[in-house]
Amino acid sequence: MSDHSLPRPEHPRPDWQRGKREGRDWVNLNGTWQFDFDPEGVGEAEGWERNHAFGDRIVVPFGWESHLAWGDEDRAGNEDYFSPKAFLEPERVTPENYLEARRHETGWYRRSVEVPARWQSERVYLCCGAIDYFAKVWVNGQLLCETESGYTPLEVDLTDQVRFGEANDLVIRAHDPNDHEQQPVGKQTRWYARTSGIWQTVWLEPRGAVHLAGASFATDIESGEVTCSIRLSGPPGGDLGFRLAVSMPEGGTAYNTWGVKAEAGAGPHETRLTVHEPRLWSPDDPFLYPVTLELLDGAATLDLVQTYFAFREVRIKALPDKTTRYVHLNGRPVYLLGALDQSLNPWGVYTFPTDEAIRRDVELAREAGFNFLRIHIKAEDPRLLYWADRLGMLIMADLPNVGYGGYSSLACGRWERTLRAVIARDANHPSIIAWCLFNETWGLGGDEYRQLPDRQAWVRRMLRLAHALDPTRPIEDNSPCLYDHVETDLNSWHFYLNDYAAARAHIAEVVEQTHPGSGFNYCPGCTQNREPLLNSEYGGISARMGDLDVSWCFHFLTNELRLHERICGYVYTELQDIEWERNGVYNYDRTPKEFGYDLRELNRPDFLALDAPPCQVVRPGQEVIVPAFASHFGKFVGDHATLGWKLELLDHTGRVEEFTGAERRTPFPRFAVTPAGKISATMPDRPGLVTLHAWLRTAAGEPIAHNWLHFHVLGEAPADGRLLIPLSAFAGPGLQAFEVDGAREAVWIEGAGVLTATVPVPGAVREPTSLAFVVEVSSCRPGGGGRQTDADRWPSRVRISLAGVDLGEVELPDHPADSRGVLSHYYGFAGRYGELVRLEVPAERVPATLEALRGGAELRLAVDADLPGGVSVYGSRSGRYPTGPCVVLT
Repeated sequence: MSDHSLPRPEHPRPDWQRGKREGRDWVNLNGTWQFDFDPEGVGEAEGWERNHAFGDRIVVPFGWESHLAWGDEDRAGNEDYFSPKAFLEPERVTPENYLEARRHETGWYRRSVEVPARWQSERVYLCCGAIDYFAKVWVNGQLLCETESGYTPLEVDLTDQVRFGEANDLVIRAHDPNDHEQQPVGKQTRWYARTSGIWQTVWLEPRGAVHLAGASFATDIESGEVTCSIRLSGPPGGDLGFRLAVSMPEGGTAYNTWGVKAEAGAGPHETRLTVHEPRLWSPDDPFLYPVTLELLDGAATLDLVQTYFAFREVRIKALPDKTTRYVHLNGRPVYLLGALDQSLNPWGVYTFPTDEAIRRDVELAREAGFNFLRIHIKAEDPRLLYWADRLGMLIMADLPNVGYGGYSSLACGRWERTLRAVIARDANHPSIIAWCLFNETWGLGGDEYRQLPDRQAWVRRMLRLAHALDPTRPIEDNSPCLYDHVETDLNSWHFYLNDYAAARAHIAEVVEQTHPGSGFNYCPGCTQNREPLLNSEYGGISARMGDLDVSWCFHFLTNELRLHERICGYVYTELQDIEWERNGVYNYDRTPKEFGYDLRELNRPDFLALDAPPCQVVRPGQEVIVPAFASHFGKFVGDHATLGWKLELLDHTGRVEEFTGAERRTPFPRFAVTPAGKISATMPDRPGLVTLHAWLRTAAGEPIAHNWLHFHVLGEAPADGRLLIPLSAFAGPGLQAFEVDGAREAVWIEGAGVLTATVPVPGAVREPTSLAFVVEVSSCRPGGGGRQTDADRWPSRVRISLAGVDLGEVELPDHPADSRGVLSHYYGFAGRYGELVRLEVPAERVPATLEALRGGAELRLAVDADLPGGVSVYGSRSGRYPTGPCVVLT
């Protein structure tokens, strides 16, 4: 089979890949295994490990609740089944037993395995990245392992039971209790689809009796010294040696060889090597130093591992000349532009379908402007951490939580073992800049945690243990929504608010109460020191609010956070939708949502913050004052920039007119949020929707940052021959309406149907030469819409007539909702908007049409039964355009 016919063919540990030389290879055991559920728990009593006739098939390494686990053999053998393109079609692997699988706790796996004859002089290990949760392993009927895995690796020495060059019977039993009461768990439990059984790659590899068991690298970015500490699997039988080979960026290899005496035992065994002018790892230049480690017996290589390290330093220090502390990367403050990444997908749930899919997730985060991901309550697949290393993505790595059943000695012991294993496995990844031990006191008591000092003391001990295991990174005790830190390196908090005024007041209050000695956001008896203030979750659309636009709230909430120098970064919830939770930057299938702006204009280290609401009502000619603040954490070097602004007026005809603003020089010191003065702008003398664009530029005119606000200018409409049609005049079966201050501002019907309205015609109207109907209109999704615009369109076709005159059919491509629906967002209609349509009455029929309208003839919008996507009509206080439906006479 080609690599594309094997699911997840790549080596699962690019940070620790053993045996890249002839005769020292590995065997990937992913693919189709025999399988059966054991709903009654009788498998062991009946000896399934020896004589069971397995009746089903499953695809490893996908948890049995996933779609990808149930690809049948014909599909699994297809060359492109597990190719990067195939995983975009989850409907190809949606078997009838998928939902049934979600109810099972125990599954048995079996396959035949041939161990290469050339490995006879080696020890043979079965390895698995993770099995959720309890695992037993038999080879040729002999039980060799009984352990807990969950999120951590499994390794079993099979040597004494295998037959080399022949078929061997491998059986694995996985048991994952549905209640997860006493297990470390994430949100793949009661929130989203579960993950049970084998969910990371399974493979065989040969090793020596004594072999390289692990290594860590400590780097000094100033001196260029790297300390390599190696652990062996056990004490050597005699004197051995090590060779360290580091590939240099300019070419060539630096070597270091040293010996180890038998009495030195398993280690750690250290050596040091100095790199001249080391190239530092950062999001802008994620440079990795490839390393080959060898265990030597004289001139013979006993073991060989390919790995890598990076020169990078993470510290918490004060901003230059200030007391406010930030996370510093390589000696420089870094503003954390983050997203919450729950790292699930619709095809494999916890397991990515392909390595390309893993890489693409990191690329998508970067394309949206994020430099930071908080991997949420999941010990991540090492391949994702590898791509974060390669592509330059900063990571806060959450630990799974104590079980839902809560705090107990059993749950705490399991959690601590997971902590130790995860740090041991992942500590060398330069992308990880912080660990987060718990989320929202799950399993610690929730609301009661603040009054439970024994549990707080245990969390404090676990924080200090984590520091002992990894003294190189900041560690957060608990990412809180209930203001309950105990001891932490990062003072983070969560909020979900979709109201500008409430969010503004909340953020200001948090900042005001963040200072040394404050008890805010801490448990009773605990106080803040100078820990950096980080928002570790925020959003306007929280988990259970439904499928709504996030572009509007993302803008104003992010702007509010950037006003405050004391806040060192943020974590937006979230990178992508998950099942029923729809607040992601991307959809669950990773297709993009439309925001109406480039996300990178907001997710940027240099930012222009505007201290004003995202939209407000003003009068024609009114002067508005907007305080501006320059947040400077990016590459631009200089103490000053040019602040500029202009106005754009969108009038009732859909025409955009630009009004020149001004520019002036403003202070722009690095690593600070600085007042940039006040923008003073006079509104146009006529009504419409005004956008204030403001920007920062270099002296040479190069863009630094851009931001914007809106103003709904309300006043007397010009006498331009418009006959406004009040939305209260519309009627039709199934009509629904949105109101502002008791007046209709939008009406709609779902599916096929007809809307009608009469047009009020004053008696003094002069005889026109032309007559047109103008309306902002869209289709209507079931439920009234509000779902953020994306490629999944909701088309409709509407035939419009006026006083019996057929004005033609209008193809309505969608029912969009995003930041372009300014008026809908401001007045409470969830960002829905349409397109502005103008339909002309034939010139020869203008007089008769006007006369018919005077007589009460109707406007009619009929949804085509062949494309019944409904119709929505917007007024002057909804949608995108500041106009209601009207007849225009000229």
